[in-house]
Amino acid sequence: MSVQNNEFAARLERIAAGGAHTRNTLFVGIDEAYVLPIRNGRVQKPRPSLIEGLKTPIVMVSALFMGIIAMIIVPMIHFHSFSNALVLGSALYAVALDAILAMLLCILIGRLVFLDHAAALRSWQVLGVMLCAMGMHNLVHLLPGAFGVLFTENWVRTVLISTEMRTLILGYMEIPF
Repeated sequence: MSVQNNEFAARLERIAAGGAHTRNTLFVGIDEAYVLPIRNGRVQKPRPSLIEGLKTPIVMVSALFMGIIAMIIVPMIHFHSFSNALVLGSALYAVALDAILAMLLCILIGRLVFLDHAAALRSWQVLGVMLCAMGMHNLVHLLPGAFGVLFTENWVRTVLISTEMRTLILGYMEIPF
C-alpha cells in the first residue's frame, strides 16, 4: 500500500511542479499509456476520419436496400415455387407471408454481411421490406421489362392493370403520394 501512496505522492509533486507533460497532457489508465492532449482546459479528442463519418450512412442505406432486394427475391421464389397460386387464399396474406420471409432472409444475410452491427441495422432492413411491400407495384410500373424476366409477362400485365403509379398499398387501400 505504501508503494502506491509513494507513487501517487510523486505524481502529485510532478503536477504541482509543472512541466512539459503535467498540465498539457492527460494520462489515462494504470500504466498511463493512453495519452490525450489538453488545450485551453479541455481534452482534445482525435477527429474521426472522413471514412468513419461516411460509414454509418452508407451502412444504413445498404441495409435499406437489403430489405428492398429481399422483398423482391422472396415473392419471386414464392411465385415460381407455387406456380402463382395464392398460398393462404388472399393476396394480402400472401404479401404478409412474403414480408415475414423477407425479414427472416434479411436477418440471416445481415448476420453474415454486417456481423456485430446486424441488430442495430435491423430497423433499416425492416423499413426496406415494408417500403417494398407497400410500393413494389411502383417498381413494376417503372421497370416492367425487368420484372417480366423475374416473374412472367402475364403477372406484370396484371400488376400494371390493377394498380396505379405513385401509390402505396396498405392492405386493400391505395394511398396516392
